[in-house]
Amino acid sequence: MGHRSFSREAFSGTRAKVESAGGDTSFAGRQHIKETKKLHPLVDPAGYDLIRKSWPRYVEQDGRLVLMAGIPMLVENLLDTTGSMGGNVKLAFDALPNQYDLIANGKRPVLGRYDPQILNSIFGDIVDNFVLARSQAEMDVKIAEQLTLMVPEGDGGDGPEDPEYGLFGAAYLTDAFVNQYGLKSYHFLTTDAPSHGRIDKDNLVRVFGEKVFERVGDNGHQLKKADLPDTGEIVAELKKRAHAFAIAIGNDRSASYWREYYGEEHVVEIATTEYLPYVEAAIIGLTEGVLDLQSLPSYLKGAGCSAPVAREIQRAVAGIPLGAQTLLPNFSKIPAKGTVFAQKRDLWPIADSAPVKAKGEKEETWL
Repeated sequence: MGHRSFSREAFSGTRAKVESAGGDTSFAGRQHIKETKKLHPLVDPAGYDLIRKSWPRYVEQDGRLVLMAGIPMLVENLLDTTGSMGGNVKLAFDALPNQYDLIANGKRPVLGRYDPQILNSIFGDIVDNFVLARSQAEMDVKIAEQLTLMVPEGDGGDGPEDPEYGLFGAAYLTDAFVNQYGLKSYHFLTTDAPSHGRIDKDNLVRVFGEKVFERVGDNGHQLKKADLPDTGEIVAELKKRAHAFAIAIGNDRSASYWREYYGEEHVVEIATTEYLPYVEAAIIGLTEGVLDLQSLPSYLKGAGCSAPVAREIQRAVAGIPLGAQTLLPNFSKIPAKGTVFAQKRDLWPIADSAPVKAKGEKEETWL
């Protein structure tokens, strides 16, 4: 599959298309919906056989497979786009170069030893034409391209909303390879409101299609149509495979509500989604053990964050489970970039094979 990665140069091409459409980030998605009355298959939760896959990428050399980018690490963002949150697709698009630098490309990428793969989702209300849009797990400019296929309807206010269908997809319709090592991926729900606290069969089928129960079973879960999980059960299932956090924007009402489901340590309050890339990088770095609370403001300022915002973020994330990933099985044993494998999706490399370095690759000594 090669070693493609996100670049600012490639992103500038997608940005130029947005600018030529009058600055409408969602121009491609609007056009597709206008022509077909449907979501584009790449962001339709029912598209591409429902299950979102975060799998390793290999380069074939001399009949063997080289893991040039590292073990994949999935980062999923589930963004509120209702009411005052309607601008979150544009914010996510504009912030993408900075977000990718923080996790993968910058001086101190918090997921530097992995192959970071980003999956973006947006949710609305069940009264909307489309309750959920969910991209594929991507690692290059396709992240940006698929954001242009997401159309926030922005209807309704900031009352109870319906992120449960996005949480359901993350919990039951995701195949993240890193879980096979006993490690967890990352999931961030960002919202300024509570939810309705439930899902129902008709809307589940409306969002994911008639095959939803079949595909959930194929992905290793057992659900009964007559006994669907509530929000608490969905979040509990999600937390089995992901470091899952609710990021509450701008008010304590949302934070208080989500603490009931996520627990105190997994809810982070911030003033605006404009801080989101820094907040997520801080959470990931602290969870992975590559950042510490004391030096966090210095790290964030070095990444372009203002000093007051850096201190605000430090306070906001101070209560999360520090180093949680480091306590899980195989944290220090996962195969490194350049490791040689015999077959795709093998967990462990060929015995005694020395890692193969990409041309020009430098040692990452800070981790």
